[in-house]
Amino acid sequence: MFSIKKYFLFSYIVLFVCCVSVVHAMEHKTIETDGVQILIDPSAQWFKFKSVVDGKVIRDLVTPRPAGSTFKEKCLIFPKNTINVKEQQSFLVDKNQEILTIEKSIGIWKCVGKALVDTSIANVPPIGTKFEESVWKLYFYSLKSKEIIARGFHTVINTFQPGKALIENELEIITAEREYEILPKIHGTAYVAPDGKSFVIEVTFDKNIKIELVQ
Repeated sequence: MFSIKKYFLFSYIVLFVCCVSVVHAMEHKTIETDGVQILIDPSAQWFKFKSVVDGKVIRDLVTPRPAGSTFKEKCLIFPKNTINVKEQQSFLVDKNQEILTIEKSIGIWKCVGKALVDTSIANVPPIGTKFEESVWKLYFYSLKSKEIIARGFHTVINTFQPGKALIENELEIITAEREYEILPKIHGTAYVAPDGKSFVIEVTFDKNIKIELVQ
């Protein structure tokens, strides 16, 4: 005899088995690292940037931003040493000259911030200027939804020279998953690619972190 209770129980079991099968079919990979690289590629479809300047929304990194203007940015995270920032002409490929795609990334970096002084790529603030404050969110592709959220400042350490370190980022953890709570700070150094088409932020953690990736 038909039973609604039995029907829903059967449906639940089937759904559970399907979910377990899908999870086991995924490729699991655990990495332990003290750093990652963030790729900023303004030409990529996955790259997102939005700033409010004089009440208008701009979506490029070139338009000058006055002090007080806010911005949002979204980029991809790759494993440490994916890109050799000291030797490569382009940061859009890895050390083996293979194109970097979203499929090769291990997470997403989101940055929300505010300009503290007038800021422009064409007219970089003087060396030593603390020109932006921001909140970072590093989200890793994991079954446990690992994320690190930190707050800090961006400081100019060089003039705009392709292939050189341009910006230092010093941030403190403000909230994170339990195993990340021992990390008091995050340090980042932003490099401009020699071809001028992209940037990489080399991020260093105070302690090694373990990330169980699902790809």
